[in-house]
Amino acid sequence: AGLLVLAVLWMTPGPAAARYNRAGAINYASRWCGNARNGAYCDYGDMSGDCVNFVSQCLLAGGMNLGDPDVGHRGCGGTYIDTEHLDTYLRRGHATVRWQDRTDIVAGDVLMLADCNSRRRYHGVFIRRTEGAGARKRIWIDGHTSNRCNTEYGFNSICGYYYHITEDCECN
Repeated sequence: AGLLVLAVLWMTPGPAAARYNRAGAINYASRWCGNARNGAYCDYGDMSGDCVNFVSQCLLAGGMNLGDPDVGHRGCGGTYIDTEHLDTYLRRGHATVRWQDRTDIVAGDVLMLADCNSRRRYHGVFIRRTEGAGARKRIWIDGHTSNRCNTEYGFNSICGYYYHITEDCECN
């Protein structure tokens, strides 16, 4: 009888990893973009800017944990507040990252603007929606610091990293 109990316990699946909820992240971004601020989080607008803090809030609303202890510096509410740390977190299996290639980008993903020469990231925005495909894909963004809501992103001479959040990320 004891062997039977062990076999049943061994075959019982553990909790399933949560999937990224794009709709939840997009709904959050729509509610709190621009000048709107969620009082559950600090506002870093008077310091270095609130852009990555806002993007982190959107990802949290989509079910991402953002709790990697090896990544480091986070603000109140568990958000990242600078491009370096959010980039490190996303590159650890949570997103596919491409320089200047928006082919795979969809609503619910992230864009970090960067210097075209040094490729140093300096600003983050949340991608609310996209239209089209390939090099002609159009993107609308939400953000803080520059306070944008559903604003079409112009590609003129601005460079950036595109982060496609993987659907099977380990969000919990």
